[in-house]
Amino acid sequence: MGSFCCLIFYTLMNDNYLLKDITHLYVPSSIETFDLLSNKQKKHADKYNYVLHSIYIARKIDKRNTAASYIPLSSKILGKVTHTSMCKSLLDFWINEGVIECDNQYIVGEKCKGYRFTLAYREEPVKHVAIKDHKFKAKLTKRKSLYMDRVDLSNPTLSFIHNNLMAVRIDVLGALKHTHQLFKVSDEHEDKFNQYCISIHEFAQGNYFFTRDIIGNRVHNNFVNFPKVLRPFIYLETGEQLVNLDISNSQPLMLCVLLMKYYKERAIPKDVVRYINECQEGIFYESFAISSGIPLESRKEFKEKLFANVFFGRNEVCIRSKAFKALLYHYPNVASFISEYKKKDYKLLAIALQKVESEIIIDDVIGGLASIYNPDDFFALTIHDSITTTYSNKEKVMSMMEEAFRKRGIKASIKPEFFEMKSSYSIDISSSDKLNRTHLNGEQKQAA
Repeated sequence: MGSFCCLIFYTLMNDNYLLKDITHLYVPSSIETFDLLSNKQKKHADKYNYVLHSIYIARKIDKRNTAASYIPLSSKILGKVTHTSMCKSLLDFWINEGVIECDNQYIVGEKCKGYRFTLAYREEPVKHVAIKDHKFKAKLTKRKSLYMDRVDLSNPTLSFIHNNLMAVRIDVLGALKHTHQLFKVSDEHEDKFNQYCISIHEFAQGNYFFTRDIIGNRVHNNFVNFPKVLRPFIYLETGEQLVNLDISNSQPLMLCVLLMKYYKERAIPKDVVRYINECQEGIFYESFAISSGIPLESRKEFKEKLFANVFFGRNEVCIRSKAFKALLYHYPNVASFISEYKKKDYKLLAIALQKVESEIIIDDVIGGLASIYNPDDFFALTIHDSITTTYSNKEKVMSMMEEAFRKRGIKASIKPEFFEMKSSYSIDISSSDKLNRTHLNGEQKQAA
């Protein structure tokens, strides 16, 4: 793991922290692309590597993807970097070599074909391969992120989020050092280590991805998917204190919105009223765990199983779980509502909760801010069911979040979580090379 991190450190040292140019690509460590290509193909080696790089990067910076996920690669977008006439031959080459496979699912105007590494390469460590074609490197740097072509920035709300995403800065060396310390004890988490490093690397290079899905209407980007443990290394050039406004018991609270709609013209049962009140006060998890006799040391696992089995699991698994049986005992009508909602398709409840969340956080709150403020004058970014803003904007955003829930008949409990920016880092590159980075009121100082 150390060698991978040092490669990034070395690149950062030569690029003054922010990687203005895209200099390397990620490919499976056992792949020697140049040796596999014919003499005619060798001059395009960087383009062949770029296909593998695109699949790997999409897996790592977008949390929705796993190693087994098919990554959509649009020939139109890919062609703007590699040349449209080459796209098919580049993809076919790696398929024929047994390195990637295709889902062969294409829907005009909706879905392009997806690609993933074959089983032999899916979990293989990656290596950094330098880009040798200077023209190709310049084209990549100019294009930055292919994802941006998919975003309709004429939408004021998405434009507001996108512009604020561009304002985010990261203490690259501090984040990398912290990542290295987190995983240096063992190599068993090498994949997550690589994911953290790549998230940092892509953010630093300005390789942004930005999309709003059409299922739950959530916004996905580098900031949303950035590892939570690395948030203390995120900052604004203004030096303003960042704070994340987190909704207590957020997913159970989103369910309250659905329950209020369902019981709009019906008498609300006492157990549903009690459930809603506990969610509004932000004490549902604790109250449910205590009433179910769950010891303190097991409550985290109990909460995870509540989500995995009850909220988001298949009904056949859900009804057999201890969490569901406890929910059925303490909140029978809530449990029945959940199982009934998932009767036709277990995914329907998760999608409905995401849509409620997106309507409140993105459409109401961010949309409201976008209608009042220029994004240059007001910083606010979503992390699904929470919003990160500055200390000076905290009260305004909290007020709008509370109002968005209030108009749906729900009172939300919102917790401010301050980003505790680390003040100073020392990074040892080697015994002779030392680089320090200090943050002081938004200023960056370099010392040898």
